[in-house]
Amino acid sequence: MELLAGATSANASCAPIIKVGGQSLYAIRFYAKSAEIPFGLLRSRKPFNDPALREELRQRLNDAPGVDMPVAKLELYPSIKNSQLASVAVFDVVVAALDWFRAAVTASAE
Repeated sequence: MELLAGATSANASCAPIIKVGGQSLYAIRFYAKSAEIPFGLLRSRKPFNDPALREELRQRLNDAPGVDMPVAKLELYPSIKNSQLASVAVFDVVVAALDWFRAAVTASAE
């Protein structure tokens, strides 16, 4: 896994990326006040070009207390406030969703 950092200091971000089969994938991008879920980007990247996998990721993230990403955001870039991630309950669910994402990506490359 690598770390992707970009933008200017006013809009700085970073994302943990997975490189598989010549493509880079990430499930979350951190900004100063929020963490963005790039469903819009994932819709064109295998294996998450499958709407069912994006939906499963959305549902896993929605298991976190206080996180509510509607189905209508499945092709957009919804976010979670970083203040929510300070809660251990939310953080643990998000990390578990990221572990699932990594496993889905690596399984699709086999």
